[in-house]
Amino acid sequence: RRRLMVKNECFLSGDPCESSFHVFVACPFAKVVWEAVAIQVPTKSMLNIQEWLVYVSEKLTSTEVVMVAIISWALWFNRNKVRVENCSRSPQEK
Repeated sequence: RRRLMVKNECFLSGDPCESSFHVFVACPFAKVVWEAVAIQVPTKSMLNIQEWLVYVSEKLTSTEVVMVAIISWALWFNRNKVRVENCSRSPQEK
């Protein structure tokens, strides 16, 4: 059997342990994005993605929840673009 080594580091920041929480909340790239939008979502006090999603669903308006979903999709899309094509937009680009 061949062992396949899978890199688990963040493609955007190089963090050694990429997780869904890291991609959507804790990554420096994601933090810049969240700081730029008019939605107050915590990026420091949460421990995991489940806790963050509970906060989002309980504390934000339905319009804000939709915006969080769209922004999260954009973060995931950008992460995959970097992984596959090795190209990325900066958080400030529209």
